[in-house]
Amino acid sequence: RTEFFDVASGGRKQLPGSMSPEEVVKRALDAFEKGKRSVVSGLINKIIASGSRLVPRSIAMKAARRVFEE
Repeated sequence: RTEFFDVASGGRKQLPGSMSPEEVVKRALDAFEKGKRSVVSGLINKIIASGSRLVPRSIAMKAARRVFEE
């Protein structure tokens, strides 16, 4: 958890399954060493990333807007 989370969360608690910055970096470096161009960590993030390919872009943008406006 970083200061960015504290500022961006607006006082909300950390989400279950959130990773520390160190864990994020470790996973990114592991993927880099394996030659992967991208990595998605965490089950929820993987579901969102996979599902976003199935939803029309206009609907995905509306959903993202709602999340970031909260």
